[in-house]
Amino acid sequence: MRRRRPGPWTRRPNALSPGSVMFEGGGWAWFRDHHPEQYEAFARDDFPRGRLVEPREVADVACFLLSPRAGGINGANICVDGAQDHPSAGRFFPRNVREGL
Repeated sequence: MRRRRPGPWTRRPNALSPGSVMFEGGGWAWFRDHHPEQYEAFARDDFPRGRLVEPREVADVACFLLSPRAGGINGANICVDGAQDHPSAGRFFPRNVREGL
């Protein structure tokens, strides 16, 4: 079987993996408003910059990946997670808390 050479319209499969994103109306905004001390400790201890990722930061990376400038990026998973220390925040959202969202 002969392999086809990529043409000018070759697809570039990439993935964008946002971490914990802070936006009003979301779970983290609810957690911040209802458990401010736990939220502050979480943001301070789990993120080197002391804050969660903002939607515009995820959007900026998405726009870049879709642009011609990212033509050399292929088959990558780009994490926009603010260098979050713990990949899962389930410890903050036990079942009884999630049901209140």
